[in-house]
Amino acid sequence: MKQFIRAFALGLIVAGGIFGVAYYIDSPSASMDESAMKAELTNEGYYIYEENMNSKIIDLENEVKSLENQLLEFENIDNASNEDESLEESELEEDVEAINISIMPGMQVADVTQLLLDHQIIDDEASFITTLEESERSRYIQVGNFELHSNMSDEEIVSIITGE
Repeated sequence: MKQFIRAFALGLIVAGGIFGVAYYIDSPSASMDESAMKAELTNEGYYIYEENMNSKIIDLENEVKSLENQLLEFENIDNASNEDESLEESELEEDVEAINISIMPGMQVADVTQLLLDHQIIDDEASFITTLEESERSRYIQVGNFELHSNMSDEEIVSIITGE
């Protein structure tokens, strides 16, 4: 039994020595400098907070305010030119009147399109049918009375008569 314990102890000492030699021989990877660490973390998707962030935030807020002021100036210039256009548009809108159409049960897409053409709500039958089919809402046309205008786009008309 004495020899068995000595052999076991000798085995532990040899194993410890092998691990110790391997630990000191194995060269650890060189530590990265600060800029390399920041670059690596940024590439991994981490956000790096810097000490001078508050000053950067203040600078960016000032830049945003100046850009907002420039935008307001441009909008004021555009509003002056848009007032002339809005007068012309209001004259055109006066010519537009609301038209009530009735879609009855059993009416097909062609019947509805012809009804819209008869009331001069749409100009082109093919483009309206194409709009209906591309939006995949041709089978969702609702039965009922609808108030439409001749200056509405095809998409607006489709959304009204399909209830979507």
